[in-house]
Amino acid sequence: MKAHLLELLICPRCLPAEESLSVDILDERMGDIATGSLRCPQCGALYPIADGIALLDPQTTEAQRTANKYETDEVVSSYLWSHFSDLLRGGAGCVVDIHADDAARQGFAEGDLINISTPKGAIEMTARLSTSVRPGMVRLAWGWGDFDPRASLNILTEDDKRGPVSGTSTSRSFMCPLQKVSLASVGKSR
Repeated sequence: MKAHLLELLICPRCLPAEESLSVDILDERMGDIATGSLRCPQCGALYPIADGIALLDPQTTEAQRTANKYETDEVVSSYLWSHFSDLLRGGAGCVVDIHADDAARQGFAEGDLINISTPKGAIEMTARLSTSVRPGMVRLAWGWGDFDPRASLNILTEDDKRGPVSGTSTSRSFMCPLQKVSLASVGKSR
């Protein structure tokens, strides 16, 4: 942890008050604190610094961390994905951004359900007319596959080829014909 960041750290247990933390450095290397601890003078909470990382968990003991079954990694992860849309509070959600000129040319309107396809598969997203994308291109909302499987970008990209650094699909841009989903087929696909 960078020593110059100490002045920015506050005690998470004392929030919303902004209580500064004091430091006890056991091992420092070239301006980085490798091992030590941070202490809140107000509440007495002790936060370890291990391998250069300050662990600012307000539940400081293992018993406190495991006492709340709703805060385990598995529950938090599944909650975050299953409530992803809650974070938007009425935002756009799972959309495909289409330039207004392209939408007019293809007969799409704001809010239409659009089928997006590649040789690997097809997904459905709601159209959002936008001037933030260039004509001839679309932008797909990423991360909605857990919320709505019909919108998983993984369906459009290859699964067998992964980037060596990111581990994700190597296809970040691809040709994808668009087609308005007819009202007759909406009931069948849902």
